[in-house]
Amino acid sequence: MARQVRVLIVDDSAAALAAMKKALETAGYAVKTAKSIDEAVPTIGGAEVVVVDFHMPGQDGGPGLARLKAAAEQAGNGRAKFYLHTSDPIEGANHGKYGFDGLLLYKGNLPRLVAQLEAIRPK
Repeated sequence: MARQVRVLIVDDSAAALAAMKKALETAGYAVKTAKSIDEAVPTIGGAEVVVVDFHMPGQDGGPGLARLKAAAEQAGNGRAKFYLHTSDPIEGANHGKYGFDGLLLYKGNLPRLVAQLEAIRPK
């Protein structure tokens, strides 16, 4: 059995967080969730993969990502990888410009989310 990868999902939708958490835990991931960048910062320490919604009230994915990366570094977690989670093709095309390590497309499609995470699963 593959080891559990620790995932942190940041999304302002409680319903989306609950659905993603359930799907990923069923697929064998250890999942934490946060409804905002502020809520995610103190929980980022153990995350290996951080999935970030771009459009959130108060702080979108660009500046929010910078805060999350700084918090990960401060927590001694420089190995965390950050992925933009969106269905917005314009924001998706700019994921590298914002500083994300990668892109998870088709937001809302849980089987695709699981498959995309399996493709990038840290060893």
